[in-house]
Amino acid sequence: MSAHTAGKDSSVIITNSRLSKVFGIHRFVAGLFALQLFFFCETLTGRGPASGVTNTSAPDAGELILCQSWAGFIAMVAYIVHQARSFRRQDQMGIGMGLLVCFALETSILAYYIAMMPLSKESIPTVVGLMLIFFGLFLAYFWALLEPTPMVMTDATVDPKNLLTTVLSLHRIAMNMFSLMLLLYPSSTFTHLFNDKITSTNDILLTQAWGCFVLAVASFAHVGSTIPSNAARAAVGRSMVVGFAPITVLYIYRLHQGELREPLGIALPLMAGCLIAYLTALVSMGWSVGLGSRVGTKKKSD
Repeated sequence: MSAHTAGKDSSVIITNSRLSKVFGIHRFVAGLFALQLFFFCETLTGRGPASGVTNTSAPDAGELILCQSWAGFIAMVAYIVHQARSFRRQDQMGIGMGLLVCFALETSILAYYIAMMPLSKESIPTVVGLMLIFFGLFLAYFWALLEPTPMVMTDATVDPKNLLTTVLSLHRIAMNMFSLMLLLYPSSTFTHLFNDKITSTNDILLTQAWGCFVLAVASFAHVGSTIPSNAARAAVGRSMVVGFAPITVLYIYRLHQGELREPLGIALPLMAGCLIAYLTALVSMGWSVGLGSRVGTKKKSD
């Protein structure tokens, strides 16, 4: 059966579609990048011993917390694109469109900073490299989404809405607002989050880069709230836990180390609140719903 024919059934999973192939590659790229940001942030900022540059100071606390916060949302992306390979076609399209917009914004923001803003000398090669990577991902998703796969809605079984549906719906609204704040008002948003002030152009850039991925996660929440299958919805919920859990642990650790100012900003309560909401919703429906299962009927295109 061809991809064109298979795509007419919205419950069919086309494992050889362009989008499934891009998801399959992107999950490794995103996973490795998230690990680098969590554990080797110095290589991204271009400062400190891990970067090989020893004549400059290590990244400040603001850069570290922003890199690692960004990493949590990239981890969400890595998990969701891994799971999305088994989603219905229209749900895959929703995930793909969210990432297309994310990478278009990332590329535009990085290009603007390279051309117009006074970046530190050590960070310019990294920023250029990131811009090329995000532009490449934008082209990959643009190419994948151009694949002609008409979709006709069928009378597929729709699982009843539950607490996770409500959490995803509310989270979509909250994350859309949060992303706009990070993108449009990075300095003031950073202050509210961490009760501290941005000290460099690098910090502003990292805040806005984080905002692009928050916007992508908001699109995932939208897709998750409209998916008819509890198994796929649970997969979206688990992707949120994959990101919010390490971020919450990170903030608690930074607070214990005295690297977050007291009184606390809203970052820790915000991330911990999201984590608790998703854990509660997933436990209420059974955490393992959909683990190892496929949503729909798997077919390969010729």
